[in-house]
Amino acid sequence: MTHLIFDKQTERFNLLFALYKRSNANSEMSFNMRDLASQNGLGYHSFRSAYEYLVAEDLIQPRHYSGGNEGQDSYFYASMTTKGMNAVEESFKNTHQDSTYFPAYHKMMY
Repeated sequence: MTHLIFDKQTERFNLLFALYKRSNANSEMSFNMRDLASQNGLGYHSFRSAYEYLVAEDLIQPRHYSGGNEGQDSYFYASMTTKGMNAVEESFKNTHQDSTYFPAYHKMMY
């Protein structure tokens, strides 16, 4: 069971970190989270679970996509919140220690 929890926490971190890098830690930049998940090897069901968690914990903020071609994927546009930025940065303050939301970065990478 703990392996499942660790895997879910790692998926959430990877999705949030992908947004952090893509947005250059800018809360005004929004991106299609489904695309980011796919680019990082996250399947749809794992993505939905991670996305819903990040929204519920206020680590990302859903945004309305105004690109003109609004399909189902427009629902998944989001930007990082300040709380989300802090959560990512906390993971790097001590890479061998678990943070509030995620396992130690060192554990997730090995």
